[in-house]
Parts: sequence; C-alpha cells; structure tokens
Amino acid sequence: MTISLQNIRLKGAHGIHVEERLVKNEFELNVDLKYNPAGEVIQSIKETIDYVSVFELVKAEFDKPTALLETLAMRMAGEIIKQHKQVCFISINIKKLHPPIEKFKGAVGITYVKDLRT
Repeated sequence: MTISLQNIRLKGAHGIHVEERLVKNEFELNVDLKYNPAGEVIQSIKETIDYVSVFELVKAEFDKPTALLETLAMRMAGEIIKQHKQVCFISINIKKLHPPIEKFKGAVGITYVKDLRT
C-alpha cells in the first residue's frame, strides 16, 4: 500500500544563505510511504497510516530552520519511520520554488529515498 501526500506548499526559512533565513521561501513537498497492510481489507484508520499524522510530522520538522534540504528530508523521514513502524519505504521530495540564483527561473530540489526492505 502506498500513502501519498502531494504538492504540499509551505513557506520556510531553509538554506545556507543568511537572506534565506530572513526572508522565507516557498517550498513544494511530495511524500510517498509504502507499507504492507496487516489484513486483506483495510476497514479502519487504525489499520493504515493516517496521512494527517504524516502531514503533522512533516510540518513540525519543516518549521525548524535548516541549512540543507537533504538534512530536512532525512529528519522528516526519521520522524515518520519512528512514529509509523510499519513503513518499509519512504520517498521525500522537496523543491525550493524561488531559489536565490541570479538569472535563474525554475525550482531546485532534492529527493531522499529510504528503502527498509533491503
């Protein structure tokens, strides 16, 4: 089973430059989690991973200013795995939508993948 949170838009103070910490940038996040359901049919929220809980964990980590997006994604993944032990695979993509790069139009970002099946 895959749980996905897509196109999450948040403003945060992430980056290595001082001005990035002072002026918040807009980010887009995508989170995919995989797990094996215990039963044949999921009939209760207790039998799955609640995406509200995942969003709250992502938001709590996102609210902590961080120099590197790599560090941020790894912290997010660690917290999700700690709270949801059934996760066997996680992918977190973070895009900085307005990077402070002169004459650059577009986004920059990272994708962190952790596969606990291997």
